[in-house]
Amino acid sequence: MTLAQWLGLATWVGQLGLAVLAFVRGRRAPLAIPLSLLCLAMFSWTFAEWATPIADRRTWRALDVAFSSLA
Repeated sequence: MTLAQWLGLATWVGQLGLAVLAFVRGRRAPLAIPLSLLCLAMFSWTFAEWATPIADRRTWRALDVAFSSLA
């Protein structure tokens, strides 16, 4: 894997962790659930972008385009 792929891996793992953390603390803050949903959209976008060259599938590319519009 290249350096860009390692950095992409670290990015989507961090975004997933932030989404889980925001969801767990959702009862205390009113903006935690929307933040969690935004982090899930960003996670899905970066994961699909990361998986596109590795898996070389059109499905990952379509998910990349779909979730980039949500972010």
